[in-house]
Amino acid sequence: MNLPNFTSLNYDDSVPLRNLLRHVAPFVPKLPEAFAMDLLRQKYIDFARRTRMLACEIVMDYQSGVKDYYLVPPQDHEVYSIVGIDGGHHGYYWYGMQRTQVKTDFDVMDNNCIRLHNTPSVDRHDGLKVFVNLLPKACIDYMPASVALPFGQDIGRGVVADALVIPGKDWTSPVLARKYELDYERMLLSARALSSSNRKIDSTSMKPVRIL
Repeated sequence: MNLPNFTSLNYDDSVPLRNLLRHVAPFVPKLPEAFAMDLLRQKYIDFARRTRMLACEIVMDYQSGVKDYYLVPPQDHEVYSIVGIDGGHHGYYWYGMQRTQVKTDFDVMDNNCIRLHNTPSVDRHDGLKVFVNLLPKACIDYMPASVALPFGQDIGRGVVADALVIPGKDWTSPVLARKYELDYERMLLSARALSSSNRKIDSTSMKPVRIL
C-alpha cells in the first residue's frame, strides 16, 4: 500500500464518511444507519485525537504592525494543537526545515488566534505558516481520501466494536466486540507512529502546543 505524506493533508480531495458504513453494516446488519453514522463520527474524532493524523498547514500574509493572526482551518474542522510556526524570526521549525531555534515565540489566545511576541516590521504575502493538528467537528460528513484508503476499514471495525457492546440488543456480543476493538487499537498505534515519523518530530525536543 502506498501511504501519502501526512505533513499536510489535502482536504479538498475527500470522500463521504458514509462510505465507511460498508465496513460496519455486514457485521451489525440490524444497526440503524443513523445510529451507525453517529458512532462513525465519534470514532473518526477519536481517531484524529489519538493519532494526530489530521494535519494542516495554514498559510497567511505576514503583516507589518500586526501581532494577532487568526487560524482558519478546513471546513467542519477545528484546531486541536499547534505543532509549528514559520514566519520571519518567529516560532520554531517543523519537518524538513533546519531548526535554528526550538522555542515558542507566540502565545495562543484561543482556539483560533495566535499572538506573536514581536510585531512584524514588513509585509510578506503568504509569509506566515502555522502547522496544526485538527479535530473533525461533530457534524463532519467527509474525510480526506488519503486517510480513508489506509485507515477507513479499521475505523469501521472500531464502530463495530462500539455497536457490539451496546447492552440489550439483538446483536450484543461483548466477546466479539473485544476482537474488533483490538483491531482498531492496533491500527491507532500504527497510524500514530506513522504520523510522527513522517513529520520527523523529535518528541524529546518539540512538543505540540495543546489548545483544546
